[in-house]
Formats: sequence, C-alpha cells, structure tokens
Amino acid sequence: QAIWLQKAQDKQPYVFPRTMLWLSVAVFFASHSARGVETHTCDADEFFSSTSLLQRESSIVVHRSQLRNEGSAYFWPSARGHAGRYGTSEVTSIRDISALPTWSWQDSKGRWYDIPTGISIDDKKQIYLTLATGATKFSPSGQIMWEYKRASPEEQISDASSLWDGALYGLTTAARVFAIDMQSGKELWSKTVGIGKTLNYGQVATNDGVVIVASTTDPVGTALSHPMLAMMGSADDTITGLSTTDGSVLWTFKPENPIWNFAASFVGDGSFVFQDVTGRAHRAFVNNGTLIWSAGGTGKSWTDGHASVGPNGIAYAVANYPPNFDSGVLTAFRMTDGKVLWSQNTSRPANGAPVVGRLFGKKTYSVVLPAGQQCKKGQQIMIYVYDAESGKPQWTFWGPKLQGDDVAGDAEGVEARLANHIRAKTMPNPWGQAVIDKTGTVFVGGETGHFFSLRDADDDGEINMNDSAEVSVFDAGAAWVGSSGPALADGMLAVAPQDRLHVWQW
Repeated sequence: QAIWLQKAQDKQPYVFPRTMLWLSVAVFFASHSARGVETHTCDADEFFSSTSLLQRESSIVVHRSQLRNEGSAYFWPSARGHAGRYGTSEVTSIRDISALPTWSWQDSKGRWYDIPTGISIDDKKQIYLTLATGATKFSPSGQIMWEYKRASPEEQISDASSLWDGALYGLTTAARVFAIDMQSGKELWSKTVGIGKTLNYGQVATNDGVVIVASTTDPVGTALSHPMLAMMGSADDTITGLSTTDGSVLWTFKPENPIWNFAASFVGDGSFVFQDVTGRAHRAFVNNGTLIWSAGGTGKSWTDGHASVGPNGIAYAVANYPPNFDSGVLTAFRMTDGKVLWSQNTSRPANGAPVVGRLFGKKTYSVVLPAGQQCKKGQQIMIYVYDAESGKPQWTFWGPKLQGDDVAGDAEGVEARLANHIRAKTMPNPWGQAVIDKTGTVFVGGETGHFFSLRDADDDGEINMNDSAEVSVFDAGAAWVGSSGPALADGMLAVAPQDRLHVWQW
C-alpha cells in the first residue's frame, strides 16, 4: 500500500503512500419586500426552544467560546476548518511552498485512479482524506492507518467529509449519509436521505450533534423549476438534518430554488447559513431546520460558489448575472434579519467560496473571494479581496490562464477514472477552498494545477506574480475540486488536488 521514492536532492526516503436570543422579532415580522427578504413567523415556544445565546440586533460576533463544537479540539475538523471561523487558522504556515512536499500519496493503482475531495486533521495531526471511492486515514508521517470504501461502485463521493466527536461523517451520490469511527475506520451507521446526490462539490457540515447535507428528492421538478439547470447540470433540492448519534432524520427543508455545491455554515447561536443556486442566502435553525430569513439572489441564475459566515457575524453569499454568467456579485448580509450591508460586483464570475479573516498588513477583517470562469480555455482566474465590514476593495490577484480545453489533470485521468468506476472528468470550480493562516497569508489551489501562497506585502492593492515577497507557488500539475482546500495543523500543511495528497512538515 505504500510506494517509496527517493528525494532527488538528499536521497533520503520520502513517503509517497497511498440561550435567550435577541433576534429582533419586530424586524422578522416586518415587511422586507423591497430588500427581497422573506421571514418566518414562529410561536413563542418554537422561538425560545430554537435559540440559546444572547445576541445584539446590530451584529453577531462569533467567538470560539460560544461554539459548542466537539470538533474544536481538532486542528482542522472539516475541509473548511472550524465553525465560526471558516477558512482561517491559528497556525502559522510555511509561506514558501515552492519546495517539494515532505511526503505525498497517490492511489496504489496509479495517479489518476481516485479524486480527493477534502482533508480533515485531528488533534494528533492524523489526516483524513475524503476520496471519490471512500476515505483514508494517514499517520502524520504518511502511513495508511485505515481505509473506508464505498458500499458499491454505483456510488461516488463528491462532498468533503467532516469530523465531530470521534467520528467522520460523509455523503455519497446514493444520498447515503454515513458515520465512521475515527479510531477504527468502521462504519457506525448509514442512512439514505433521498434518491440521489449530485456530483457537485459540497460539504458535509457537522455541529451541535447535527449532520446537515443536501440531496435530490425530485430531480424532474427541480429541473423544471430552474431552466438554467438544463445547461449547467443537475442540482440538489432538499436539505436534511440528521442526528450524529444514530443517523435518525431530525428535519428536512426544501428551499424555493435548487442547491448547488451545498455548504452549511454554523453561526454559533443554534442557526446556520447557506445559499441556493441563484445566490439567495438563507438562515435557519440547526435543531429543526426552520427558516429564519432568506434574502438576495439574482433570479434564474447559477453560481458554482457557496455562502459562508465570518467571525465578524456577517453572512456572505455569491451570485452570477444571467444570461451569460460571466460576471458576478459578492453580497454581505446582516445576520439578524438578512438586510444587505453591501455588495460588490466582480468582473469575473463569482464561482468561489468567500473566506473572512485578518490578512497580512490589515488590522480589520477582510473577505477573500476566489473567482473566475472554470473549464474554459484562455480564461484567467483571480482573487478579489475586500474589507469585510464596508466592502471596500483591498487587493486583487490576477492568476494564470487555463491553457487547454480541460483543467489540469482532467484529460490525463479519464481512462483511469473510468476503470475505477468514478466520474471521467472532475470539471471543478476555478479554485478550491481558500485558507488564511495566522500571519494573514492566503493559501489556495486552482484549476490550472497551481497552489499559491499570497500576501500584499507592499500594500499597493495588487499581488505581483514575480515578487517572491508576495507570491510563492507549487505546481501540482492537477486541478483542485471546489470542495477541497488546504488543511493546517502545528508544523503541517496538507493539500489535495484531484490526483494526490501533498504534505509539508516543518
């Protein structure tokens, strides 16, 4: 199960292994039609049973101490990191990533036989890699500790799994939600929640003892309700909350519009935020799925991105403008009532997931938005950065252009993937998930196969590709899928493009 290679530089062996809550009730009951906000009216018992923490109507600032998160002890409990501070780490990473990783792994049958879709890291720096065919646990040095395989070749995994209270939770295209014991790799329970799950790259979200996933229950009705899906592909239509204990279904919710690349973002007060395919943001209760508000969106539109929640207590969602979807918009919503705080149009499609954190040289929070038109020859991918409170632009990074008709690795791996009964091509987002480390450096991998570390060292508003103080790059030769991004632990940086797992240690 392990392939040992020699580093060319030093000839050393290196592993290439395979609470009462002030929610401003009066605001909820008011009409927000001019803002495109819908609200839910709940009775007193439902209201108080569904909330747990004091909040102020003007803002909700999430602190780690407020989050009941059994995943908080883990270095990186999901492909997006920690609830309440998605995509940010308290670890200082190495910034120069141009050198070879300490170790790398690929499938024993060959480089292209499986597709990584996300990474988690536990408190012992053991790595859990979600794959199209299952999940694999690695020791910090790269030894395989266990492997979990899908129930049949008829199902695949495209959503990143997450860790919670000693178990890994995942979802297959058969709409089968499963839990695996983190120690043994044995399945604890399995529950089917629909007739299928699309191959879009989403996230399995776990917090407060609830697993939240998206699946398909009415594909024909969903397609008819959203004409763009005939061109863009199939979407999910139902969100389900399950008990982490035994997989029992706690609630289901079907939004007005289909769901694409679903990712629930936990606010830290008993609620979560997500968006639909049009960019419309929603906030709902974790324990029963009841809608609190929904706002925004661009009509019969489509985006490959998803919403997120910042540590500043603001929700961010993305959308693209029809009919060509060649430009987009990032919108910030007030958490209490869904009021739009600001929005910024983007010259490239907003097909990424926003991440909020403190960047190098900045004293306040910034929001990082990976963007671009994926899977299209000649298109340039880029990163937009804005002040998280005001939306004022801070810096941009003009990334590489896609040189061929396919993203890096898609054409090369068709034969191997088909032989392994998984999708022939990944056809991913323009970028994977972005991460911000303790120093404010941004780490992100793209469809061209390049993994970047970025910072605006001279504070001039532009990232200079030729300035080593601002950019470091590792050419992986394979694209990142939208659900996968860097994972950080003390002395460890792990990334997984569509072909391999790479780990730097220091």
